[in-house]
Amino acid sequence: MTLDDLTLLGLEIRRLGWPEQLESLRRLYAAVRSGARVGSTIQEASLLASAIGIGPSPLRVALRCPTCPQIGTRSSDGAKITLNLPDRWVSTCPDCGDQWVTLESALIQGSDGKQPHLDRAQSYRVLKCGVDTLRVGVYFEWVPQVLALLEEKRAEALLNRTRPVLEIGGVPHEVRILPRSSTGAPYSIALSSPDWDVNVSTWATGPQNQTPNLMCTFRSHALAEYGWQGCIARWRKLMLTNAGRLRAPRRMRNGRMALPELVSRLDVHVDIEGWVVGGGALAHVTTRADPKTHKETWFETTEAVRAEGVARTCGYEFGTRGMDGLFCRIYRKDIQLMARPDARWVLGVWRAAGHAGGSPVTRVEFELGRERLKEWRLSKIETLERNLSDSMGRLSTEWLRFAGPHAEAWKIVSRAFASTGH
Repeated sequence: MTLDDLTLLGLEIRRLGWPEQLESLRRLYAAVRSGARVGSTIQEASLLASAIGIGPSPLRVALRCPTCPQIGTRSSDGAKITLNLPDRWVSTCPDCGDQWVTLESALIQGSDGKQPHLDRAQSYRVLKCGVDTLRVGVYFEWVPQVLALLEEKRAEALLNRTRPVLEIGGVPHEVRILPRSSTGAPYSIALSSPDWDVNVSTWATGPQNQTPNLMCTFRSHALAEYGWQGCIARWRKLMLTNAGRLRAPRRMRNGRMALPELVSRLDVHVDIEGWVVGGGALAHVTTRADPKTHKETWFETTEAVRAEGVARTCGYEFGTRGMDGLFCRIYRKDIQLMARPDARWVLGVWRAAGHAGGSPVTRVEFELGRERLKEWRLSKIETLERNLSDSMGRLSTEWLRFAGPHAEAWKIVSRAFASTGH
């Protein structure tokens, strides 16, 4: 591209109102003018020009590959997002290599291309929702034989610097030694199975203070397969049948009661197809979170994603993390999966919900720490069962909500959060 081409591109980007892309283009213009080497960057600028319909090879606008549409869903199943822009994105077909542009507004057009046969809200689809992380603490009393075997495996791990396997009820658990916690947490051993991680405290025979001596974190894929109640039931049955018993509630020194099962962390999410938040959405947000925590985040991606041609993507954060934190993160989950092959099992869940690939998927995720779980009446298993739907519905309407051009999408997100306990 020549300097004249870059000038024309800059004028069009300014007309579209894309400040992030305009700033990048200014840097590229200065580099080209100075004679610096800008090979890969000039290619990105050429693709950007094609995406907005200027230059020698403008891309076609389509919902799926325009070259091989008769293949059906196969061509769009593996379509990769090559370029993400505020109101459109460029996809690449894995079968023929052709590229095309999908406009966000095109999702609501009818087959004849006229506006709109579908209401905008009908173009959005919830692909997945529910609990994505659950950490539960219990006061547990080990069977002496199992406790002795656990101590033996711990000594073996320390001596040989290996990860021996301890079987509990036929389920193998890899034994790991945990580093000393900077926060004072008493857990020194981790038992890892395919469906959960269990941190075991050094006082393995029972509680000496108010900290549970077992802390179980369930994995995302298990929560998706069995549901959070199913995961707890499976783990509880395994431990109570083969390893020991839950200690009954008892009064602690300060007069409070120690309960058998306490929720220490909870993440609940909604994956919505067709909603691209884009830049500048903070102007349409109402939230109780501290204004200092509101962020429009551009996270740099890994080498695996850059190999797909994606440089970075836009997301938002509200609130704080930690034991007393309440945090919300909004980001493009479909792009994140390019760098997370271990998490691509979620694609099967999306397909079962009707996702054909190629269209964007945004994840909205709330993360609640221990103190906020108490505030929202979710800190115990019995209250979690009663209050999850109501509390998540209130979080997505009272604590955070989007208005303006994002109002319809947010209504669908909020309804999905309000159904997570059913």
